[in-house]
Amino acid sequence: MFGSPLGRFLGVKFKHFINLMFLKDTNSGSLVKVVDVDQLFIPTTEAVEAQLQAGQNEQPTRSFEKQSLVFPSGEKLPQCWVDPNYRSDLPAQPQAS
Repeated sequence: MFGSPLGRFLGVKFKHFINLMFLKDTNSGSLVKVVDVDQLFIPTTEAVEAQLQAGQNEQPTRSFEKQSLVFPSGEKLPQCWVDPNYRSDLPAQPQAS
Protein backbone atom coordinates (compact mmCIF):
# COMPACT_ATOMS: atom_id res chain seq x y z
CA MET A 1 0.00 0.00 0.00
CA PHE A 2 2.68 2.50 1.00
CA GLY A 3 5.90 2.55 -0.99
CA SER A 4 8.63 2.91 1.62
CA PRO A 5 9.28 1.76 5.21
CA LEU A 6 8.89 5.36 6.34
CA GLY A 7 5.58 5.58 4.51
CA ARG A 8 4.39 2.38 6.18
CA PHE A 9 5.52 3.68 9.57
CA LEU A 10 3.74 7.01 9.11
CA GLY A 11 0.81 5.56 7.17
CA VAL A 12 1.33 7.93 4.25
CA LYS A 13 2.80 7.80 0.80
CA PHE A 14 6.35 9.06 0.94
CA LYS A 15 8.41 9.86 -2.13
CA HIS A 16 12.13 9.20 -1.90
CA PHE A 17 14.00 12.48 -1.93
CA ILE A 18 17.24 11.14 -0.50
CA ASN A 19 18.65 8.01 -2.09
CA LEU A 20 22.19 8.03 -0.72
CA MET A 21 23.77 9.13 2.54
CA PHE A 22 27.23 8.77 3.99
CA LEU A 23 27.71 8.74 7.75
CA LYS A 24 30.71 8.14 9.99
CA ASP A 25 30.96 5.11 12.25
CA THR A 26 32.34 6.36 15.57
CA ASN A 27 33.71 2.89 16.42
CA SER A 28 36.04 2.74 13.41
CA GLY A 29 36.16 6.40 12.31
CA SER A 30 35.34 5.25 8.76
CA LEU A 31 32.58 6.42 6.46
CA VAL A 32 29.65 4.11 5.79
CA LYS A 33 27.20 4.27 2.90
CA VAL A 34 23.63 3.77 4.16
CA VAL A 35 21.83 1.27 1.94
CA ASP A 36 18.24 2.12 2.93
CA VAL A 37 18.07 5.77 3.97
CA ASP A 38 14.45 5.42 5.13
CA GLN A 39 15.69 3.29 8.06
CA LEU A 40 17.45 6.36 9.43
CA PHE A 41 14.25 8.36 9.77
CA ILE A 42 12.29 5.75 11.76
CA PRO A 43 13.11 6.28 15.46
CA THR A 44 12.08 2.74 16.46
CA THR A 45 14.73 1.25 14.14
CA GLU A 46 17.91 0.81 16.21
CA ALA A 47 20.23 -0.18 13.35
CA VAL A 48 20.65 0.51 9.65
CA GLU A 49 22.12 -1.53 6.83
CA ALA A 50 25.26 0.12 5.44
CA GLN A 51 28.53 -0.58 3.67
CA LEU A 52 31.83 0.35 5.23
CA GLN A 53 33.79 2.59 2.86
CA ALA A 54 37.24 1.11 3.38
CA GLY A 55 39.62 -0.13 0.75
CA GLN A 56 39.15 -0.16 -3.00
CA ASN A 57 36.58 -2.96 -3.22
CA GLU A 58 32.87 -2.71 -2.47
CA GLN A 59 32.37 -3.92 1.08
CA PRO A 60 29.51 -6.24 2.09
CA THR A 61 26.41 -4.76 3.66
CA ARG A 62 26.16 -5.12 7.42
CA SER A 63 24.19 -3.70 10.30
CA PHE A 64 25.37 -0.56 12.14
CA GLU A 65 23.78 0.70 15.37
CA LYS A 66 22.33 4.19 14.83
CA GLN A 67 23.77 5.28 18.19
CA SER A 68 27.30 4.77 16.79
CA LEU A 69 26.71 6.82 13.63
CA VAL A 70 27.28 10.55 13.18
CA PHE A 71 27.41 12.89 10.20
CA PRO A 72 30.86 13.18 8.57
CA SER A 73 31.24 16.57 10.32
CA GLY A 74 30.93 14.79 13.69
CA GLU A 75 27.42 16.11 14.38
CA LYS A 76 25.07 13.61 16.04
CA LEU A 77 21.99 12.31 14.23
CA PRO A 78 18.81 14.27 15.04
CA GLN A 79 17.10 13.02 18.18
CA CYS A 80 13.86 12.41 16.27
CA TRP A 81 15.74 9.80 14.17
CA VAL A 82 17.01 7.79 17.16
CA ASP A 83 14.61 8.30 20.08
CA PRO A 84 10.99 7.13 19.68
CA ASN A 85 10.06 9.12 22.82
CA TYR A 86 11.75 12.37 21.84
CA ARG A 87 8.51 14.32 22.30
CA SER A 88 7.24 12.55 25.42
CA ASP A 89 8.22 15.50 27.62
CA LEU A 90 5.85 17.85 25.80
CA PRO A 91 2.46 18.61 27.40
CA ALA A 92 -0.53 16.89 25.86
CA GLN A 93 -2.14 18.79 22.99
CA PRO A 94 -5.80 19.79 23.48
CA GLN A 95 -8.18 17.79 21.30
CA ALA A 96 -10.14 19.73 18.69
CA SER A 97 -13.88 19.44 19.12
